[in-house]
Amino acid sequence: MMSRIINRNTSRIITQHLLKGGSVGLLARPTSSHLSTTCHKSCLSTIPTITSCSSIRRFYTMSPSQSSSKRETPWFDVEVPKYQSLGKREIETDVCVIGGGIAGVTSAYLLAKEGKKVTIIEARGIGSGETGRTSAHLMSAIDDRFFAIGDLHGKDASKIVADSHKEAINIIESIAKQENIDCDFKRVEGYLIPHDKKDGVNIVKKEADYANEVFGGVKLVESAPMGGYFTGPCALFPNQGQFHPMKYLVGVVKAFEKLGGVIYTGDIVTDALSGSSSQPLVKTDKGGKIKCKDVVIATCHPSFAGLPTLLKEEPFRTYMIAGRVPKGSVPNVLIWNTADPYIYARITPCDDAHDYLLVGGQDHPVGHMTDPKDPKKPIRELEQWAKQHYPMLLDEKLAFEWSGEVWEPVDMVGIIGRDPKSPEHVFIISGDSGTGLTHSSLGAKLTTDLIMGRKNEWEKGIILAASLLWER
Repeated sequence: MMSRIINRNTSRIITQHLLKGGSVGLLARPTSSHLSTTCHKSCLSTIPTITSCSSIRRFYTMSPSQSSSKRETPWFDVEVPKYQSLGKREIETDVCVIGGGIAGVTSAYLLAKEGKKVTIIEARGIGSGETGRTSAHLMSAIDDRFFAIGDLHGKDASKIVADSHKEAINIIESIAKQENIDCDFKRVEGYLIPHDKKDGVNIVKKEADYANEVFGGVKLVESAPMGGYFTGPCALFPNQGQFHPMKYLVGVVKAFEKLGGVIYTGDIVTDALSGSSSQPLVKTDKGGKIKCKDVVIATCHPSFAGLPTLLKEEPFRTYMIAGRVPKGSVPNVLIWNTADPYIYARITPCDDAHDYLLVGGQDHPVGHMTDPKDPKKPIRELEQWAKQHYPMLLDEKLAFEWSGEVWEPVDMVGIIGRDPKSPEHVFIISGDSGTGLTHSSLGAKLTTDLIMGRKNEWEKGIILAASLLWER
């Protein structure tokens, strides 16, 4: 199985080749002419076993009974509403949203506010995927460097990426205020810190210089506030955010229902590409059918999308730990470093005397652990880093440790818009990478605009690359 997982560098070469062959916009429906036979032979020789969309799905689709992880996180201290299954019923709606995480729920809420009749269908439960297993950083300073995005897509695209993630934080803040959602939302500063005194410092300076050239507002400071640890030169990104993701999600769900929205859970979608071009048909494993005018696939990974979309992203395992620290001993800021894989940290309330210190990272491609015989090695490495940088960590035994699964886009820009190999009224929000909460929120806004027929300037920078030589 490991040999069949697409190498990220191979996928990146493919995407870069497509982009150099011509700009592939979000709304474009590219043809195989963007990929030459030469690139096909040289780049794809490493993945000869993948010959169809169905074969790639077998390796990229999780078991229906599983979620991103089965371990508890600090975010599951909130009561999540339960819903009935669609079963074998056949219903009609304006928009069917597949997925009950932040991307799907936000999309459904925004579309319902536009007057659309919207139905959410979810395989497990609301927030059962990555939304409840995130660190809940809200960052416009995305985890792939802006200078790297600029090298591949240009300065205009990197600015739009920054602006869209900034607006995504505003969207979350606005919805929380409008719907009176008590979700611990707070504006905080974010710091990119070096992982060493040479390469790390150079990356920090390069990123700060590029960011200021493109959109401004980034400061180079001597050290980040980490409760005593001296980081060295770091880039300060102001006006970032943090919140409690499950409190927020449940609040948006309740607001969606007040707008007339309908939710079904326990139904696995097996096909979202049937029906006519003007009336998609969504089918479930239990025989249920949903006729609609538009479909939004917001499932972290769109396993039944066209092959070009599947090839544009790769699954990564990510890890998180949480331990107690004395309240007030750790500044309330977002931290992430320049290592590859990188590590990030923040705090969240625990009780009257303590905060939880959240530390995450050590991502690796699914099936490619650094030590397969030692599956807990990433957790131990995060704990070691936490104790080195935050000596005030109290717990000998961590309060929480868990993992999740994120999908990395090969061109560093998420997948939002129409799948080029699917019917016209099928939309996708995927490729969330390490900034899934903001990406999902901006994806919901952009998808809503597309469905409502409105222009959105983000279309120029959120690039849905690609067509390969295979048909779906």
